[in-house]
Amino acid sequence: MSSSGYAIWSVVASEMPTTAKWNILGSNDASFNAGLGFNDGILVARHFTSGSILSTVLALSSGFTGGVHSQTNAGSAGGGVDYINIGGIKYCWGQTNNCGALASNAASTLVVTLPTSFFTTVQTVVASPTNHTIDNRVIAYPISYSATTVNMCYTSLAAGANATCAATWIAIGT
Repeated sequence: MSSSGYAIWSVVASEMPTTAKWNILGSNDASFNAGLGFNDGILVARHFTSGSILSTVLALSSGFTGGVHSQTNAGSAGGGVDYINIGGIKYCWGQTNNCGALASNAASTLVVTLPTSFFTTVQTVVASPTNHTIDNRVIAYPISYSATTVNMCYTSLAAGANATCAATWIAIGT
């Protein structure tokens, strides 16, 4: 048997397999059931464990979270926050609640609170307005950010619109 737990097994038409061949078939079945009968070219959970070749190459042992985490934004902008650490590059994104009604040419700054102790530094934040009310002349954009917060500015470009919008955003850092 190879190191993967799998051994080649073949029969020809009308052949009655020997006991040895039947034993190989049974061993192969058992190795697949245990997750051991895969060549190294196949990715299974054991390839992602700390210290494995794949986790070392992708730096997964330095903080791969194993999936996307979600939480409510505790900042004044409200909404939700999702985040994941992929090999030390950290992504956090979400959508805020709608800002309060903005009069003509008015602006409001609301805060997105990033997950506690997730980022060491944030390299960039981008945002886009969404979920407009009244009309689409309200914009949303980050005016400043740190490892813990994003200050999101909502600005009305309409004359007397009293419009609102939410912001979809993503922060990328380490």
